[in-house]
Amino acid sequence: MEATVRIRKAGLKNRMPQEPLEFLSDMHTLCMKMSSATAK
Repeated sequence: MEATVRIRKAGLKNRMPQEPLEFLSDMHTLCMKMSSATAK
């Protein structure tokens, strides 16, 4: 994610409009949902 931060500082935001930490938080939430769905 460090590279993503550097790319965003350079002004390239078209491919990833979210902030990197927000993206990681969303991905973590989705992963937790998926793991609990398979455990049931």
